[in-house]
Amino acid sequence: MAWLKTLSKESLRTSSISLVATAIGLFFTILALVVLAAMFVVPTYGGIWLIHWLGFPMP
Repeated sequence: MAWLKTLSKESLRTSSISLVATAIGLFFTILALVVLAAMFVVPTYGGIWLIHWLGFPMP
């Protein structure tokens, strides 16, 4: 039964590593999407806010 214990330990380690890798991949994917969204949103809203702040008429 010792081999069964070793096998379960190894598979547990492998599955935990793959789970961590998946979590890290998911985190970086979400982070990239957020950064991409911010790159589109910030200039737009920043520009609108700047125009308002400078007192220019809105187009």
